Amino acid sequence: MACQLAPDPTGTIDFITSTGAKFTVIVKSASGTACIVAATLNGTPQTVANCQAPVTAVAARNNLDLALVGSDPMEDFEIHEDCGDATHLMRKGNFQNGPTIGFRIHAF
Repeated sequence: MACQLAPDPTGTIDFITSTGAKFTVIVKSASGTACIVAATLNGTPQTVANCQAPVTAVAARNNLDLALVGSDPMEDFEIHEDCGDATHLMRKGNFQNGPTIGFRIHAF
């Protein structure tokens, strides 16, 4: 499975992709306890299982919001796209800044 998200070269949004692209978002942390517990795409709840959020991009704007939990409120985490044999770093964060993170993705 290849990576589906590419950084927006204009910097206007976070990522670009194709309409209908399927990708899975995961979270990594040093303790291994950070977990995605909820996800919405354009306000619609997405299925989350085993701390992973599979998503299918719809045409045009996609607002992806994630809710996270972790055992250490001071811990750093990384959000990645699971690309099969590798992962693609989407953003770094810290639980001190809150347990939610959002992405703006445009699908063509």
